[in-house]
Amino acid sequence: MLPPSPGAPKTEPTRLSPSRVRVFSPKGGNLSWSLPRDWVGKTVKVTTLTPAGAKSGPAATVEGDTLRLSDVPAAMPVILTVPSVH
Repeated sequence: MLPPSPGAPKTEPTRLSPSRVRVFSPKGGNLSWSLPRDWVGKTVKVTTLTPAGAKSGPAATVEGDTLRLSDVPAAMPVILTVPSVH
């Protein structure tokens, strides 16, 4: 999600980011799901937001159109990004 621009009217909608997704799992563990079509074949960067700041990981593998994350920390936001998608 992308917030409205600074100074925008309160009625301006938020937008989806085509190159960034936030993931959250209350229980953590191993997760997998289908990638958006525009993400297939691209390198996915994975970053976890911790109380101490952002850190790389958890480990991610892509098999076809499926992304698998290993050992996702419980209750910590994870950000997935790919190079700019158009």
